[in-house]
Amino acid sequence: MKNTAMKNTAVCTLLGLAGIAGAAQAETITLAPAGCGLTRSCTPETDTGAVVTLSATYGNYVRLYVDGVLYSSVGFQQLINFDNYPLNAADGSSALLTAHFTTSRVCTHSGRGQTCHTNWYLTGGAIVR
Repeated sequence: MKNTAMKNTAVCTLLGLAGIAGAAQAETITLAPAGCGLTRSCTPETDTGAVVTLSATYGNYVRLYVDGVLYSSVGFQQLINFDNYPLNAADGSSALLTAHFTTSRVCTHSGRGQTCHTNWYLTGGAIVR
């Protein structure tokens, strides 16, 4: 009886671990560096060939398209960089966005006046869904 109980426990443990491993299967998409312009909207290349468009205007909602599926932030964001930032799709699926940015300030002079704007650059990141 002791051997049967141990075998049952071992089988249940292995099945439980297989279930956890199956549930943990997630796709990770690595984002290459890309220029994002004034509005922090860019279309970086990915390691998986997925078509990704990221729009993360400062002080607004985050919108991420992955192969045509829209993932968006639940609320208003004031972040410059994102680390495992949660996004949701209308179909109930979700994604975690990690994206790091840098900026450069460009100024043009005209007479005694000056106009400046900030260019955003995606330095890298990942999407887990």
